[in-house]
Amino acid sequence: MISEDQIREVLKICETNIGAGALDKLRKDLMGQKRPKEAIWELLVLFACIEAVPKVVFEPTSSSPDIHLYDDQNNLILYVEAVFTESRCNNLSNSLNDLGREIYKEIAKNHESLTRLHIRLEKLSDPNKPPTAPDKHLWVPEIIKPIRHLNFQDLLLTGKQRINFDTYDLSAIITQEESSRGFTTGFLTPGLPKKFTDHPCYKVIKKKGRQAKNWPSDVTQKPILLAIGTDSSSHEFDQDLLRQAVYSALLDSKKIPLVTRVNLLNHWSDKPARFHVDGSKYISSVLFIQIKSGYDLGYNKRNPHLTLFHNEHCLNPVTEKIKTFIGDIHFGKLAYGPGWESWQEKPKERYRRDGGSMKIIHKGNQLCIELPSNAVLRALSGESSLDEMYDYAPNDQGSLMKILRRALEDGRKIEDISIIKGNALTREPDRIAFELSDQVENVIKVPKSERKL
Repeated sequence: MISEDQIREVLKICETNIGAGALDKLRKDLMGQKRPKEAIWELLVLFACIEAVPKVVFEPTSSSPDIHLYDDQNNLILYVEAVFTESRCNNLSNSLNDLGREIYKEIAKNHESLTRLHIRLEKLSDPNKPPTAPDKHLWVPEIIKPIRHLNFQDLLLTGKQRINFDTYDLSAIITQEESSRGFTTGFLTPGLPKKFTDHPCYKVIKKKGRQAKNWPSDVTQKPILLAIGTDSSSHEFDQDLLRQAVYSALLDSKKIPLVTRVNLLNHWSDKPARFHVDGSKYISSVLFIQIKSGYDLGYNKRNPHLTLFHNEHCLNPVTEKIKTFIGDIHFGKLAYGPGWESWQEKPKERYRRDGGSMKIIHKGNQLCIELPSNAVLRALSGESSLDEMYDYAPNDQGSLMKILRRALEDGRKIEDISIIKGNALTREPDRIAFELSDQVENVIKVPKSERKL
């Protein structure tokens, strides 16, 4: 979602605005072993609120929401409670994607002509239901090894072949594609809630409603905004499912006309059942923030997508003035990443992507190589070599080491070294620029065998 450098910078900005020591508990939570994403989300919501109102107070206690917003008259106008949620669908989908990748790798390894494939995974007994991947320890003996013994004649001749794994009620339909080298996977999304009461957002509102019932009256007499965040792109959070889950948790369906009830909640009964949660009357609004990728953003970028729900049946409805403040809560001040910055990644991948890419810039006959300063420091310390982190280069110029060796053979020298300051919030790392001289003219012929030291 965001990198450690970004967290460090956001902490510094928040402490400058709110006061030194105000985030001590949050810092402790960030360093804790349990669910650090929840602490990161709390920090992001606090950061988004700082410029929305004249004054922000952060008091992480169980007796009130953590974030208190004040107007220019120093009046407390809104409480904000930050909650992070994740999708069960994501873990199940990731498992199926990983299985599809392993199937592709096994096929491509043994059949050089089969490198552009689409792998659709289906439930063998009922293709209209989502499939389930077997446990990972079973993939090699039960899925991969049987594939090794197939000759894929149907796939080579007709462009399509089905492989059934009866034991696991799973079928893989493999088709050749005309796309670039690689593979895609497809399957019905597993784990979608069968009813809105199983939706993650409904459960979050239910939990916070119960908690609000125990807050003191001076808290529950003010509007409360629930800021629910996720970095999941699951279909679980599509607008229709999200709307039904949130409004079902907030609104008293008995007070809503049938047509409105059908449109908002998808409740068709003439005698609506009670679905709004205990304590829902204390929650004035729900702001749902989904950090997700989009086709217009590029593979490596994510943007916040916000959806605001107001509770018409709450005790303290938000006024137009407060709606303006909520509209100024800004989550777009950061550049969000694709997740490669996660500590679960292998160090080589994390260093490469978190540190940033290298740049090769031609200035006439001169050459400039820009590297993230952290990557240079790691290489100098011996923790990782530059060749490990940058075994590729843009525009098919070869690896970094090949470029440097070619520069040596051309007689180039380092003419200047400079530091280019980055911006942690926008994921621009500090960079070191090495400017190399022109290629020199040879004045004596040196045998190839003697060129290397």
